[in-house]
Amino acid sequence: LLSTMLFAATTNTGNVVTWILLHLEANPKWKVLVQNEARQLYEDSLAFGRYNDTPKPPLSMHSIETQTPILDLCIPETLRMLFKGPFMRRSMGGDIFVDQKRIPHGTYIMFPTGDLHDNAYFYSTPKEFNPEHFSADAVQERQQHGTTFLGWGAGRHVCAGKRAAQMLMKITIILLSQFDIQMLDEGGEPMQKTPEHLEDVLFKVCRSKQAVTLRYEVRRCG
Repeated sequence: LLSTMLFAATTNTGNVVTWILLHLEANPKWKVLVQNEARQLYEDSLAFGRYNDTPKPPLSMHSIETQTPILDLCIPETLRMLFKGPFMRRSMGGDIFVDQKRIPHGTYIMFPTGDLHDNAYFYSTPKEFNPEHFSADAVQERQQHGTTFLGWGAGRHVCAGKRAAQMLMKITIILLSQFDIQMLDEGGEPMQKTPEHLEDVLFKVCRSKQAVTLRYEVRRCG
């Protein structure tokens, strides 16, 4: 457990951040919302320091964790779109029955997450990047169907490093939101759509089918 929490960013976190940035570049509406959210965090922290005697760092971990509702939508939506392959678990309880079929104790079970994440019954536009899929109303509506999202695992197997990974993602995206970013193809030409990703690796975020570059430069005021 401890090693999982300490090394949460060694496998998927950095790759997920990259895919979030790619989706934001291809969806200007959400990119602007994330930029405005980051800007508001900066402004609020500066105002606090200006009008209060108690010193406060430019950005606190608490404010990043609790005052970024747009990123709280974009992160799980990116995970939903990325994880479509099978998850594997071993049944460690007693024998279980699914559709009248017996699954003995100790059996390894593989579940295709795409049956949930790509299901139009649960997600209105499953092939599109739509963070509204994780609005409070949408999540509440899906709860009546049980588990419909496995981006962080579920049940007793929720990712132990979830909170640390989310914080790393948020900090990185907030910092990079201060730059002008452009998504380029292998030839250096601007791209308007998020590239498709391969599905050739179990339990990890897969790479894109084509080479993509994110070019960034300091945003100039005025």
